[in-house]
Amino acid sequence: LPARCYTEPVKGDNSEASVLDYDRWQEMLTEYYSLRGWDYDGVPTADKLKALGIGAYGRGL
Repeated sequence: LPARCYTEPVKGDNSEASVLDYDRWQEMLTEYYSLRGWDYDGVPTADKLKALGIGAYGRGL
């Protein structure tokens, strides 16, 4: 996400402006990727590709 997402408040439905917490966002993103079998950059791991039956296609990633 752009840096401004962590510094510029966004007003939501609850009428209270809030800013994303960068550390919390990174924790959630890491967990999201992990649950899907992706690496830190969001690329499927070799194990995930094998599980999907397309392991041979991951050699160039």
